Amino acid sequence: MQKLSTAIRNNIWVITASVGILFCYYLVFGQYFPNAQGGYGHDYEQQLPNLLVGYFWFVQNGVFSIPWFSPAQCGGVPFYADPGHGLWALPQFLTLFVAPTLSITITFFVFALLGYIGFYRLLYARFGTQKSYAVLGATLFLFNGFYAYRMIIGHPFHAYMFLPWLAVLLLPPREVGVSSWGARSIRNVVLAGAVVAYMFHSAMIHLLPPVLLAVGIIAAIHAYRFGGGKAILVKFGVALFLALGLIASKLVAAVSFLRYFPRDEYLLPGYRSVFDAMVVALHALFGRPPVEISASLFTNLQWSVGQHELEFGITPVPLALMLLGLGAWIFLLVQDRTWRMPSVRTILYGVGITLGLSLPIFLNVYEPSWNHFLKSIPFVKSSSLLVRWFAAYIPIAILLGVLALASFGRAKRYAALVAGVLVAVVIGYQAFQDTSYYKTESYSGVWIDQAYWRVRDGGETPLIAGVGLYDSMMQINPRPGQNDMLVTGASQLACYNAIFGYKLEYLPIGALRPGSAFAEADGRFNFKNPACYVYPDENNCRPGDQFATSQRAELEAFLKYQPFAFKKSNMQIAADVVNSIALFVLCLGLVFSGRISRWRAKKDSLQGRL
Repeated sequence: MQKLSTAIRNNIWVITASVGILFCYYLVFGQYFPNAQGGYGHDYEQQLPNLLVGYFWFVQNGVFSIPWFSPAQCGGVPFYADPGHGLWALPQFLTLFVAPTLSITITFFVFALLGYIGFYRLLYARFGTQKSYAVLGATLFLFNGFYAYRMIIGHPFHAYMFLPWLAVLLLPPREVGVSSWGARSIRNVVLAGAVVAYMFHSAMIHLLPPVLLAVGIIAAIHAYRFGGGKAILVKFGVALFLALGLIASKLVAAVSFLRYFPRDEYLLPGYRSVFDAMVVALHALFGRPPVEISASLFTNLQWSVGQHELEFGITPVPLALMLLGLGAWIFLLVQDRTWRMPSVRTILYGVGITLGLSLPIFLNVYEPSWNHFLKSIPFVKSSSLLVRWFAAYIPIAILLGVLALASFGRAKRYAALVAGVLVAVVIGYQAFQDTSYYKTESYSGVWIDQAYWRVRDGGETPLIAGVGLYDSMMQINPRPGQNDMLVTGASQLACYNAIFGYKLEYLPIGALRPGSAFAEADGRFNFKNPACYVYPDENNCRPGDQFATSQRAELEAFLKYQPFAFKKSNMQIAADVVNSIALFVLCLGLVFSGRISRWRAKKDSLQGRL
């Protein structure tokens, strides 16, 4: 308690400034949860119903039961295997206590706070900047447009704000030797693995590679400045290995599902040249979303690109600071007439960092043979747009800008003033952005929340009775959210699930028709057997097959959000075991590191008395 009170006293101005900054953040972005018309981003049409499905499942079966499948949409689909839903993530956990709309609002602000604190720790505790500059960097990261507007639109990217924490956990503290493998290092590596696993489980699968790239470049910058590159690399590898174990079960399930729906027929667009891609990236990072510029430079484009896809803004402040630092470096280089050839170490780090920084640019360049190569890469070929890789630049640009500012030794006496002015500029710049695009979002979570509260207050879970259809032309169930039909006890046939294509062109509808789930035709019920989507060979069926009339008991259980008997693949069974072992290792590592810390503290205390 004494240490806590001392820490508060020593950082009172940082805490006070941070409270003000976070309050400004709430004023700027809180108005979109919901917006003035009561609407949420259009992609919450998928996220909020999924949160309700998860809640219904937990009510029926308990929180430790895995919802492998969902009867609520598309006439029956995989749920756990769907990489687009974060089952083991904060939004789903919060539904045990609050309604889905409040769950996403709380998640938005909790992870914004975590990102702010994480970037402050990264700059102050790992790169040794002054507290004033650390607050500036934390503010820049907090107000980045990528996180705010992707979350507003409904993308499950809240774990992006864990990025600085991943770097903090992998990099050595200033006061500890870089080769230290003590209790703190063990704990941090274990937690780093858990952070990566959480990113995957929170449905941030498409953003995970850019995040790891950004952390890798940050680690390289740290290693170049302070040394210890080999130790950092080993820790990174151990953390990723542990994370792979922690995601093994869901990863195998997702791969088993996606192999039948690779969605690789979409065109992969790109910019006409490296220069064009760089122009768009610079505009997106340090200016406003370059919607018109991007549209004029894109080629091979199949789908329109909305404003939210180009939101990466961190204001012109980091760019100005980097240019200022570059100018000062060139000036000193000219003044110093004893120029020497850079060391091999400097060249290697420079080449490595440059290659890492160039990757998002090259991924967004279109050239027929290059595009053909990209379409052959398993993860990339399923994408319809790769500009989200620009998100890797956000923390790197902020870090370099703040380090450039911190390099001006004479300005240190004015650090608080300079940082305060720049923080005000950042907040003002982001507060006055034209956000009319987001103010017109109209998805309402009212139906979802009402169904949630009916069950929460002791009512019966609205079980699925059959297949429904939303068709605005026919005015059948004219409701703003396609997947909301689950609250009426029907599974939406015209569902919203990107795995089946943006126009459901990959959904194997087959003989599925609006009507009772128990309607029979050709020995089949009118409802999909979702196990066939993931493990068709093991269950003697094909992806998209419906329940056989001999499986009435299984269908009845499924429609009640209850588990039913199905067979898993041997790979899935093995992955489940590996996942359990990795979870045990995670707990063991935390307990072991905690005991070592307490033992060392007790030992130091005894030595102090002697």
